[in-house]
Amino acid sequence: MSSARLTRTAAQLYAAILRRRARGFDAGRRPATRLPGAVVSIGNLSLGGTAKTPATILLGGELRQLGFRLDVLSRGYRRRRHQLAVALDGREPAALVGDEPRLLARRLAVPVVVDRLRSRAGLEAERRFHTNLHLLDDGFQHRQLARDFDLVLLHPDDLDDFLLPAGRLREPLESLARASAIVLLAEPGTAATLDRDGLQNRVRRYSSAPLFFAQKRLPPPSVGVPVVAFCALARPASFFTGLERAGWQLAATVAFRDHHAYTARDLARLRRLLRHHCAAPATTEKDAMNLPEEHGLDRLEIIPLELDIERLPELVELIAAACRRHLSVAADAASEAGR
Repeated sequence: MSSARLTRTAAQLYAAILRRRARGFDAGRRPATRLPGAVVSIGNLSLGGTAKTPATILLGGELRQLGFRLDVLSRGYRRRRHQLAVALDGREPAALVGDEPRLLARRLAVPVVVDRLRSRAGLEAERRFHTNLHLLDDGFQHRQLARDFDLVLLHPDDLDDFLLPAGRLREPLESLARASAIVLLAEPGTAATLDRDGLQNRVRRYSSAPLFFAQKRLPPPSVGVPVVAFCALARPASFFTGLERAGWQLAATVAFRDHHAYTARDLARLRRLLRHHCAAPATTEKDAMNLPEEHGLDRLEIIPLELDIERLPELVELIAAACRRHLSVAADAASEAGR
């Protein structure tokens, strides 16, 4: 059997497993834990690259301003230790909490509770920090935890992709029917070129959820010299191309595996490139979480990835209304139980 046929067969088997799993949750045969606090999932369909962390930072800040006491629940992807851990200010080791939880804690200034079992993390957050709103980071596939709002971030490329291992999709496009709202992402500087009507029509084949458009945004250059840009992202070309569109001059680019923890050998390689090109180093905020404290990269530019969501107040109000409904029902139930 050819490798292409094996890949297609594996993707078909994976699809069958996903359909069976989905039917179990839909029918209630697979239980989902309901937390006392409200749960908002921020997830996607593909293997990374859809700005979940910037979306969590943006929406978390908006919801906190509305008075919610929030935390973030994360699995801490590719961390080296597996016990429940908490990131409070982003100074915790990435090996303990993971790179994205470190970044979320630093940027949002809320507790990020890390555990494979997100329901356990949520209960711990409510016990220790008295929170009433949980942002479930990368939670669309984590159906073991019931949620009140499912936000799905969708890259246009996802609409033409295939299930693993034939493509990058973790779930079929039909799963968009579960979404409470969908955000369609444009790469930096490309929003004006999107075929919005065409994309909307294609999304509508799978979901009638409210649809929002967003664009990733990188800042203009902050140094007057070329840079050696390096990152460990699911879509590294997106970062490099985005820098060029923002006006950065790239002397060289280096891509590592997503969530890569930088070693002494990696840093020596980067320093050689910097000397060769007489350049400054530049990387993402997430990558900075995986650099050792003494990295030796002089003049390092840490570049934030921001997200601009059109009609943001409308999306925030949709999320807030779902959370208020849950908290009202929970309060009524607690009052009834106390009588």
